[in-house]
Amino acid sequence: MIDSVKNNLEINIEDPIALKYFETLERDAAELESTNKAVLSDEKNKLLLELDCQRDKHLLIFRRLMQVHELSDDNSPEAVAFEALNNLWLKKYETLPYLNLAIETTGIEDLLFNLSTNKYIDHIETLNLSGTVENIKVANDKFKIIYSEITAQNSFKPTYDARSLRIELTETVVLYMNTCKHLQNHRPIKK
Repeated sequence: MIDSVKNNLEINIEDPIALKYFETLERDAAELESTNKAVLSDEKNKLLLELDCQRDKHLLIFRRLMQVHELSDDNSPEAVAFEALNNLWLKKYETLPYLNLAIETTGIEDLLFNLSTNKYIDHIETLNLSGTVENIKVANDKFKIIYSEITAQNSFKPTYDARSLRIELTETVVLYMNTCKHLQNHRPIKK
């Protein structure tokens, strides 16, 4: 980035202070670029997204297995169980897989709590969904472990607004280059 600015302005800078300043800017720009790449390629973030996909898959499986009983005979235990679980799902949890990670985690915990209450536990048993509910719990617990590790890891790192830093860095370089060009054009004539 720095070289492209220097080349565009076609300035020959020999001042050691200016050269040191440009070296520092170049190093900072390279560090910023490597930080951006590290964020995109972090293995824990990839694992976190995979675990979130597993949670979403188990929620989808729960929903589909529950819907199998949608056309059960009226007033049968399966129809009653489906109706109760479906109302709960539609009221609070239908958008769960589409929420941000933290809110989805809280929502899944809330869903699991509700499904474990006396009001719904018999319905879960009636529709043979205990194993599916357990799979949701396991997937959510795995997700929470990695999520908490990333949160703890990030709390010790300084945080930067990379976009703002890049804009500020570019503006600083351009301003400095323009100043250097102006000074070069307005040098006192030596006699």
